[in-house]
Amino acid sequence: MRGAADLHLHSSESDGRSTPGALVDAAADAGLRYMALCDHDSVGGVERALRRARSRDVCVIPGVELGVHVTLPRAGGDPTDSRLAAGEVHLLGYGMRDMVELEDLLEDMRRSRVHRIDAILENLSGEGIDLTEEDVRGQLGASSVPGRPHVARALVARGCCRTEAEAFSRWLVPGRPGYIPRKKLSLERGIAAVRRAGGVPVFAHPGQMYSLLEDAVRLGVRGVEVVHPDHSCAVMSRLLRFAREHDLLPTGGSDFHGRPSDPAVGEVTAPAAWAEALLAEI
Repeated sequence: MRGAADLHLHSSESDGRSTPGALVDAAADAGLRYMALCDHDSVGGVERALRRARSRDVCVIPGVELGVHVTLPRAGGDPTDSRLAAGEVHLLGYGMRDMVELEDLLEDMRRSRVHRIDAILENLSGEGIDLTEEDVRGQLGASSVPGRPHVARALVARGCCRTEAEAFSRWLVPGRPGYIPRKKLSLERGIAAVRRAGGVPVFAHPGQMYSLLEDAVRLGVRGVEVVHPDHSCAVMSRLLRFAREHDLLPTGGSDFHGRPSDPAVGEVTAPAAWAEALLAEI
């Protein structure tokens, strides 16, 4: 959709496969008017994206995606009941201006990611898979922070699994031997950190967790991601209605990482007017 927006893109600064500059080029080539770089626990690629955008006809909105700890529905439970089981959801932050306090939080989260990888490798070793830190770091690309996707790629490179999806399902998801939970950041603390940095906190791809969204609104979230590849038309319609009823900013995007299963940049978009409303609040 030419002239539209993709407000959820990931680069090689976290677990994406494209550099920040390459993402800007892809967005411009697709005819997007707005894009947001929302790497996991990192704003390291924002400046490069902004510099590249000066020579391309696309507006880059600085962003970040934080994993936050909440209570979630159990499988098979009422999808509107948010108080059944502990889990992680994601929070997007847009347009942060004062990065000092946020950077402290992000650095703490990056350190916890490194420790988590060490624990994952130890667990895998106990299962007879001798994957090394060097194997994982060889999959980082431009990113300096390892995550589960890099472990999955290393497992494939070593011939332990045929695909990254198999690596996740066999080893790296809850209940499997290589899974280690992340350090917990509360939803309340994540929202507060984004707001203190001058940013706009937005609940990412909530699916059908509507009562959890109501909790997030009470804690100060200002938007909800309506358009996302995992949302059906019915879910998007209900989320848009929820946003209007609660005076929230609707956002949306592709959640692009560059995986074979991902839609191409420009295939999943939100209206440009949504990006403009977001910019007006920044």
